[in-house]
Amino acid sequence: MYKLLTAAVAAACLMMTAPVMAQDYSSGKNYRDDGSFQYVGEQKVEQHKVVEFFSYTCPHCYRLEPAAEKWEKSKADNVKFERIQVIFNKGMKPLAHFYYTAESLGLLDQLHEKMFKAVQNERKRFKNKEAILSWVAAQGIDNTEFAKTYDSFSVKQKVRNGEKLAKKHKLQGVPAMLVDGRYFISGELAGSNNAMFDVANYLTKK
Repeated sequence: MYKLLTAAVAAACLMMTAPVMAQDYSSGKNYRDDGSFQYVGEQKVEQHKVVEFFSYTCPHCYRLEPAAEKWEKSKADNVKFERIQVIFNKGMKPLAHFYYTAESLGLLDQLHEKMFKAVQNERKRFKNKEAILSWVAAQGIDNTEFAKTYDSFSVKQKVRNGEKLAKKHKLQGVPAMLVDGRYFISGELAGSNNAMFDVANYLTKK
């Protein structure tokens, strides 16, 4: 009896410690294939690019942020990760300008999480450039350069490109992801918002 029990326990432990097989995801079920492979921005041939569509005004995006940061740190070296602050209405445009300005100036590490908290926890609303600049100054940042970059051609171009990409892939809500300008992933398709990262991992290894 002891031997039987020992064997059973050993078998159970083996099952628990055995590596989990990677799930086989499929188009139309776990993600949507929107067409042929397309390079996005400055993507190199050997690279994969994963884009997260998000908004500071989205509570689901805020809750997903820790998982996004964790995934970004653990992703493969040939995977480039970018975010697009979506614009569903003109009131969201200042936030898009804020994100790309902070990105251009290397200030995302200082300001990205703070902006999420300002919008989600403090219920602040940023309806125009002046509100953005006032908040940036309150964070101890010299907003002179920020103001100049906010209206720069490169930032305006990123805002337009983000709008075009969201429109092209018929984005209806956030968070959502896009792999290599082709594979669209939503929380609904993936099974949950967190599961989108698992699907993205699968697609970058196809």
